[in-house]
Amino acid sequence: MFFQHVLTVSLCAVVWWQGWLAWKYCMLTPWEMDYYLGKKGIPFLCHEGMWGDFFLISPLVAVIFSHYCIFWSFGRILSAVILGTIVSCGMHISYQTIPWAEAHVQDGKLTVAGKILSVYMTIAIAVFILFYFATPNVDHRLLWIVSALLIVHTILGTHVVLGIVKPKWYPGDPLHSWGTWLPIAVVALGTFGRTWYIVTH
Repeated sequence: MFFQHVLTVSLCAVVWWQGWLAWKYCMLTPWEMDYYLGKKGIPFLCHEGMWGDFFLISPLVAVIFSHYCIFWSFGRILSAVILGTIVSCGMHISYQTIPWAEAHVQDGKLTVAGKILSVYMTIAIAVFILFYFATPNVDHRLLWIVSALLIVHTILGTHVVLGIVKPKWYPGDPLHSWGTWLPIAVVALGTFGRTWYIVTH
């Protein structure tokens, strides 16, 4: 339990490290972005995915790793890290095409915070891959909970809430973008599909 708490705090600290960098470069709030940079976009504190990382992903990764890492061989961990790196790189390459400014992307390039996020996502994705594909006798209730929370996180990360609220400083329209609904569909089908398979076999 102690290790789980330490890991949770460590992962949350990585998220707040990104926030500190966003503050340092005037990307923490909409007011800072507008006043100091003259830009509209998504500042760190308004990025739904960052709140998801802090409150959902970090605790989930800590719980999964602390309870199940003893079942994972070095080879499987290495394979999961490679796959996690590929997926994270793909996500962040796509991320760089966003036409407005964000705390993690500026002018088509990842900021330092964005690079930290890419490593964080690599680790998280690798742990979830190991959880779904390399963990024997996994708790079925935990499977359903993790799957549901990953879908919630994907909804947050694709800025659905901002699309509904439509604050004046946000130039995007996520509710009418394939970049919103495709990731949600992939995560929903992948997690619930794998969970259903494990539970029924």
